[in-house]
Amino acid sequence: MYTEHVKARLKTAFAIYEQKDTPGYVYKREVPSIIRSSGLNPREQLMADMMKEVHSKDIEAEVISYDNLEKILCLAMKERLDEVIRDSKETIMRAFMAFDKQGLGYINAEDFKSILETTGDQFTGEELRDFMASAVDKETGNIDYEQYARLLADDGRAI
Repeated sequence: MYTEHVKARLKTAFAIYEQKDTPGYVYKREVPSIIRSSGLNPREQLMADMMKEVHSKDIEAEVISYDNLEKILCLAMKERLDEVIRDSKETIMRAFMAFDKQGLGYINAEDFKSILETTGDQFTGEELRDFMASAVDKETGNIDYEQYARLLADDGRAI
């Protein structure tokens, strides 16, 4: 089942950010990165709504438990699934193609990084590093966007 697949990915992503001194908890500020690392890309308004819910849990604490985060995410998926799931490979490729003016099938990573740093939604340094680490071909220094679009679109559902 799709929800079980997402829960498994959430658990894996949560473990990466889990606090050593407080097992079972992560800093609330890490929640957007955890959700995206679990294979989801919620729309901006949904992420804002989920973060309000995160901050409403134990208001004084800077951390949230895995169980509470899972409940928030599962509720969002149940009520607003169309705002949680990933775009199709074709949709993602069309977005990348807008930056490939010569139709080469790839984008220079440094050029694309500059675009990401100066336009659209602002990425944190960590999000940008994660993106570059997963998208850039180490040998060529380019982003093969068909291959990367396939990776981004794979959220565990049959494609």
